[in-house]
Amino acid sequence: MKALILRSDPDAALATACVMTEKGFQVMCMQSTTIAHALIRLDTFDIIIMDETVDGDLTHAIALSAERRNAKLAAIVLTDRPQVETDDLYVLVPSLYALVGTQTSAALLGRLAVAAVGDTDAAAENIFAQEVDDAPVADADVVTPEPLPAVTPTAAPPLVLSPSLAAARQV
Repeated sequence: MKALILRSDPDAALATACVMTEKGFQVMCMQSTTIAHALIRLDTFDIIIMDETVDGDLTHAIALSAERRNAKLAAIVLTDRPQVETDDLYVLVPSLYALVGTQTSAALLGRLAVAAVGDTDAAAENIFAQEVDDAPVADADVVTPEPLPAVTPTAAPPLVLSPSLAAARQV
């Protein structure tokens, strides 16, 4: 499993990387969104742990780019914004697994990461089942097929070749 850590605080990034390495992840740490974007184009990651902003740049696009290479990607975003301001991120970033505070301990981030990549197939099945159960069914959505009209076979007219084509076929 590969993890990308994108944090503004190098000490927090190092602590998170140590915990992730202990959990069996191959870890790459970045402090630059530009380098992270380039790295995502070259490699596939299973999880991304990142601050919501690094050097004033939003990091949402990094998660969206990584989703193209790995549809089962899990993203953990660290932010200090209140829940009211961040609820829409779950809709905007489909891979978003958790939003936590920037002071969250590295040990807790490691446990979240293991849970996020632990059983993605079961999680995807649960989400699909919930979407199917929650989908509204309206009368307009139900289509009753009309019976097809009966078809009577008809004889096709005979194929007649022109004399020039018939002569060409005999040669």
